[in-house]
Amino acid sequence: MTKDNTKKCYFWINKELLKKIRLNTNIWDLTILNTESFEIVPENLNHRYLENNFDIDNSILNFYYLNTKKMITDNEYEEFKENGYIAKKHRLLEPYSIIINGAYLSRKDIYIKLSRDILNKNYVFLCNGNKVECLEDLKPYFSDYSKGFKNGFNQFENNCIKPYLNDYSDKNDFATKVFEYVTKENFYSLQNWENTSFGFSYDLTDKENEFVINKGFENGEIQGYFYKAWSLIFSNNSLFEPLFKNIPILKQVPEDAKHIFTDLGYTIFEIASKHYLEINKNLMPNFSSLWYYLESKAFKKTEKKLVVCIQKDFLNYVQNLSEDASNKITKIDSRSIKDETRINQLNNMISNYIKYHF
Repeated sequence: MTKDNTKKCYFWINKELLKKIRLNTNIWDLTILNTESFEIVPENLNHRYLENNFDIDNSILNFYYLNTKKMITDNEYEEFKENGYIAKKHRLLEPYSIIINGAYLSRKDIYIKLSRDILNKNYVFLCNGNKVECLEDLKPYFSDYSKGFKNGFNQFENNCIKPYLNDYSDKNDFATKVFEYVTKENFYSLQNWENTSFGFSYDLTDKENEFVINKGFENGEIQGYFYKAWSLIFSNNSLFEPLFKNIPILKQVPEDAKHIFTDLGYTIFEIASKHYLEINKNLMPNFSSLWYYLESKAFKKTEKKLVVCIQKDFLNYVQNLSEDASNKITKIDSRSIKDETRINQLNNMISNYIKYHF
């Protein structure tokens, strides 16, 4: 399928839109896409309202902003400062920055979905029978997402907390369970606050490299659970502050690795998927199976092969970019990509990225 130039869209999915999603500092209300308008999150439980009106400890906020702290470069932050922004770099980008049909979208989640899947020219993604080229094509997905978000937000305590309490549990036990929900690392599901971002769930069609997006309700429900959990945490600082203060200091992204995350939609998950496909004979993974693979002993044995795969694909990727764009990614000098020194620098950068993430 090729791009339909006759289609009328307000929001084509391209590098410019991705940059707006990644760096927008307002709550972007996509009312133009709304199939219906209603309130899910009361104003007094809105994260921005709570952060502005409650005294919330830094240990809590630092963990909350983990989700987006790596989405902005130093140079981009300097531009914000020049335009009068005074927020600290790691607090500039709110995790929930888009609202549609009353539901909040995770900034990082929707960015990964659009960049990793929709902008991948090797695949075609369909939603309700239409090729996804702009946000308007995702209306059915957003409608299901909104319903799931509403259920997750309203049923968080009943579904995720109360089943694990007993008749003798008190408010501290309740707080501990909420804390555990947002801080535990579960790589076999979407419940991992730092990495709640995965590609779209999909079904295969009878055409090669064509997929039908599904599970909007389930994705929205997970984000609704997280949103409600953070609303409870923000509004009960004294209960949660001691718990968050005991979290070990988190690892920092190496300076020479952080620039891989770009507007161009190139992600570690895509490369890992390719490696998975090579080993599993073109069996397209969903992200649960991919995470399981990444955590397995089989992956650890083939880690060197993955690094080679990433190096090769990343270099090919940069070679196909304009010199200007490749500089934006690598922050390396302007010599030709064929320069051996530059290739070694790229190899080291990618290897460090692998060491940090895997």
